[in-house]
Amino acid sequence: DGLRDLQQAEKLYGPNPLILQPMAHVLSERLNRPDESIQVLDRLLGSSPRYQKALSGRAVLHARAGRWELARQDVDTLLAMPERRGNDINYQIACVYALMSQKHQELAQEAISWLARAVAGGYGRDIIDTDTDLQPIRGMQDFQMIRRTARILSQQKDQR
Repeated sequence: DGLRDLQQAEKLYGPNPLILQPMAHVLSERLNRPDESIQVLDRLLGSSPRYQKALSGRAVLHARAGRWELARQDVDTLLAMPERRGNDINYQIACVYALMSQKHQELAQEAISWLARAVAGGYGRDIIDTDTDLQPIRGMQDFQMIRRTARILSQQKDQR
């Protein structure tokens, strides 16, 4: 079992991001155990506090659980980092803002902005239609425009 293998690897090698990040993903996305996933990400960030994928992943998990303040803290930490963020991180920031917009309507436009950056950078085109984290902004006109753009860009890529 994959999770058990990752747990064994952590015992052998300690809190390595190459072990803990996949473990957190398996726990949250495959086994639907988000609180355990957050504990794993906490361990990862304890040893690698600037690991962006862990911060953005934890922010999404907090936002899904309605823990807006904790989600915002992780996003603020990411945004304060001078390092360049990948489009996968921009996409997760969009997801956090989309989820938070359920309670804080003004964040919907922020979600759209981050989503547009991610999609323009090549990330999320294949998951934008099915990602439930984006549900709160799916009805917005700007979302539909980004979605159409993602489809066009994906078609162009497939034609090359």
